[in-house]
Amino acid sequence: MSTLAAVTAALLTTAPASSSRAAETDTTVETETETETETETETETETETQTREVVDLELKIASRGRAVGQIASVVELDQATSLTLDVGGHQHAVDIQVHKADAEGRKLAVTLGYQLDGKSVLQSMTVEAAAKKAKVVRSDGGKVALSFKLAPKMVPVEPLPPAPRSRLEVEDTNDPLGGL
Repeated sequence: MSTLAAVTAALLTTAPASSSRAAETDTTVETETETETETETETETETETQTREVVDLELKIASRGRAVGQIASVVELDQATSLTLDVGGHQHAVDIQVHKADAEGRKLAVTLGYQLDGKSVLQSMTVEAAAKKAKVVRSDGGKVALSFKLAPKMVPVEPLPPAPRSRLEVEDTNDPLGGL
């Protein structure tokens, strides 16, 4: 009985210490939870503020008065973009670059060129266009017309996907820790 009494006495004397440790652990967990919540809120705010401005482009190509095709795409500001369209055995290519002409983005400076089957039909030229208004640009002689409408908008920046994790190679299958 003396061994049982000693074990019981040891448990009773350590029980309050365990309770106070548990209380400390709970406090720490609550603090970590508050910190995690603050971090999540900061991350959400950063995500909301991380946007970039792009332009919705609606481009129509007409040749000799007939509609050839239409391209709808999102174009980055201040970056050259090449758009292609294959119609009727011909390849239509449009090179376009859009810049803001004013601070508000109501007027845009558009540099564009047009090639048909690799041959330049419309030399690269810069025109000014109002946002959300159709603008028509014609080639010399008026055989080809490009009609475009630009609508600037803000889009969220997409985070990069996580890097793939490499697998550990195990040399000896008898090793329970796998060589770690």
